[in-house]
Amino acid sequence: MNGDRVTSAIRALASVQLEDVRPRGEVDLPADAAVASVSTFDGVTVNVRLADVDRKKWADFEAVYTGATSDQSDAAKAARARVEDINSRLGDWTYWVPSSTFENLTRPLESVLVAKKGDSS
Repeated sequence: MNGDRVTSAIRALASVQLEDVRPRGEVDLPADAAVASVSTFDGVTVNVRLADVDRKKWADFEAVYTGATSDQSDAAKAARARVEDINSRLGDWTYWVPSSTFENLTRPLESVLVAKKGDSS
């Protein structure tokens, strides 16, 4: 893997400085918008739909619980609560994100992966 690009992708949602915000639906993200999914080890996945609309980079966020539905542990309950919290804070809005965040989240996987030494494929 290309270390710098992997680190940039990993940190893409760590401390996003948002440029602007609009009510969800006011900015029409196309059906073929790029989608980036960021998953944590505890079963929280944040799906980010991204598109360039009117020369601005816009994003919608949605969190989902991807752990086992039967898991009733404290950790699973905390993860489900985090999903609800994320969606309650972000779910009604579309965000104008910095170009660097957009680029890190829409970068093709092939540009991040590097073949192992000695791998002929």
